[in-house]
Amino acid sequence: MFSKAMNTTPTVPSRNALRVLRQLALTGGTVGSFCTFAAVSYDIHRRTRIAEQIIENKRTLRTSAPNYDATASARRITRMREAAEAGEFMGSASLKSQQDVGEVDRGESSAQAVPKQEAAPPAPNLQSASHFGQHRNPAFNRPPYPRERSYRVDQIARAYEIQQGENLKAEGRKPLDEVLIALLRSKEAIKAANTFLRHVTPREGEGRVISFERRKIACDIFAMNCLNGNTFIARSMFQRIEEVSLVDEDMWTGLIHLLARDGHVESAAVVFDKYRTKFSLPPYLLEVVIRCCIESQRLHTAKWLLLTRLHHDVGGGLCGAYLDGIWKKTRNVELIGREFGKLLRGP
Repeated sequence: MFSKAMNTTPTVPSRNALRVLRQLALTGGTVGSFCTFAAVSYDIHRRTRIAEQIIENKRTLRTSAPNYDATASARRITRMREAAEAGEFMGSASLKSQQDVGEVDRGESSAQAVPKQEAAPPAPNLQSASHFGQHRNPAFNRPPYPRERSYRVDQIARAYEIQQGENLKAEGRKPLDEVLIALLRSKEAIKAANTFLRHVTPREGEGRVISFERRKIACDIFAMNCLNGNTFIARSMFQRIEEVSLVDEDMWTGLIHLLARDGHVESAAVVFDKYRTKFSLPPYLLEVVIRCCIESQRLHTAKWLLLTRLHHDVGGGLCGAYLDGIWKKTRNVELIGREFGKLLRGP
């Protein structure tokens, strides 16, 4: 007559049990009166119990995290989106400087003496051709494998590429590297990416098959497509570089930011999950990735990221995003209470 929910939910009447109670209530007598009262008051008591638990959780959160601001995460995401659309997104440093300036302004308005920090220098327009080569992250040019292996691997791959170029010149055509560089200079990012994807393919039985020089060109193509918002072209470039060379942390971070910005939460969560133990996610992307993991039903991954980076959650925004996402997906008050208790105890 009574069904027990999964895990730790308390015993509650099932639909069949409530139907039986209603039928007995119509029979009259003492049993009917009791069943009438149980059927009518069950839903009221259940709603009251849930409301009391929510209020208790809010009081506990306010006591344990007095600096928690529920609107801070929304403002942070808004600043990230505006900076990305303007082409001035410079990573966590720029967001932190803007946040510090805002805190100083709030402190002055409340008549508290707070030393004003230096304003961040204006960010260059990354979409211009003159700034692209100067301000691109130098990590894209860094060899991703150990230095003792890089020379030997690079020499073998470079010799193969030079031989290919000589064969093309003999046929009256330009070498691949020259074609790609010319397309980059003319800002034809999509055409450069398609040319690279068509001609550079992994060879069977060999791992890293491109040289350091060609990898730099591939990273330039990837970065330009990211700046132009060509999400799927950039993802294809990332996957091809992953096959013929090695990706680094900045490429991984840039692709996650691009996918999440365009609403591809499933793809962003997949890319994060693949390298989550190898690379470290910057603080400004923590909340975004947690929400992406929860939306794509990767609750274990979201919990792992939150607990391993809990020391970055100064204002409580990460915990709020995690609990809010779990509540939207499960609507389970008991689960929210257990997860909230684990967060209070720490990792």
